[in-house]
Amino acid sequence: MIGRTLLLISLILGFAIAVAMPASAQTPGSPPPPPQQQPSPPAHACPPGTHWEEAGYVAHGKWRAARCARDNGRE
Repeated sequence: MIGRTLLLISLILGFAIAVAMPASAQTPGSPPPPPQQQPSPPAHACPPGTHWEEAGYVAHGKWRAARCARDNGRE
């Protein structure tokens, strides 16, 4: 009898805690929000063999700032 009572109390408390958690909480796997300002392309051109890349998310949800990047065979 005591075992069932303790099980019932723990289930009720677990449910209450789960419901009380805010729905807007950021999940651990989600990427961070992007910065508010993105730099514009530089006034000077990128060096030869590079091109301008805007800021954004790349593979695996990683944020990369705007920059001059290597062409790697890009026309």
